[in-house]
Amino acid sequence: MIRYATGADQPGLMEMWKLCFPSDSGNFRKFYFDRVYRSEETLAFLESNRPVASLQMIPYQMKIHGKSYVTGYISGAMTHPEFQRRGYMNSLLQIAFEEMRKNKFSFSFLIPQEDRLFSYYARYGYEKAFPRKKIVLKPEITLPVDPEIRYYDQYPDEDSCGLLYDLYRRFLDRMNNVVLKSREQFQNILVDLFLDEGAVFAGESAMALVIARDASVQVKELLYSDDESRKELLAAIGERNPGKDLEITLSGCEEGIYYGMLKSFDVSFNLPPDIYMSMMLD
Repeated sequence: MIRYATGADQPGLMEMWKLCFPSDSGNFRKFYFDRVYRSEETLAFLESNRPVASLQMIPYQMKIHGKSYVTGYISGAMTHPEFQRRGYMNSLLQIAFEEMRKNKFSFSFLIPQEDRLFSYYARYGYEKAFPRKKIVLKPEITLPVDPEIRYYDQYPDEDSCGLLYDLYRRFLDRMNNVVLKSREQFQNILVDLFLDEGAVFAGESAMALVIARDASVQVKELLYSDDESRKELLAAIGERNPGKDLEITLSGCEEGIYYGMLKSFDVSFNLPPDIYMSMMLD
């Protein structure tokens, strides 16, 4: 039986998540089910009155060719190991498509957990999307660091969070093909980032979400208005992380490797190849 989840299903779903996504920490699971998970967005396949497979359809706004659409992000698609290869996920996806069409969603997107799943989801009309590539730079530490660049290594107060979101959203709104983020979705990204001991650098015209590792700094997202702002921001990151290379993820570039998949519910719609998808909870 397939139905929308209820509060009583949540413990079973959390336990199944632990089995299906063992690399996720307990802190991440708690964060996800406390802040992101919604029963009313979750379909569950039940056996003996307990969930054995499920997925979520999280609403996002997506801008394609400058026009805004409602889009469903398939998150947490999982089947309990003891119940795999029975077609349960196929049944869940078919119902999910019906529900998303009923709710006037124009697209659905997802991030395959493994490369082999690209071919699996292609059977359902998903196309490869959201190209990205990584480059490695040495920080230009000879540049003077702009004292106006703000640094956050923990969740900011409400006013600062609002200013960060306004800056973040300004960059996304300038793009023609992009997955947009609500303020709540942006806040969840920040919580997840700080759980991973990450940090935010923000100036007037540039912003970066980073995670420092032993030998390098992973710049998970880099947004800027001009080349000078970019250089100043990277110099600030380099100053706080001396001797470390900067591993920068660039999204929406046509020559990149596809990171996710996108399905249009209008089969005649021509999907652009360069949609920018900013940092997600993956």
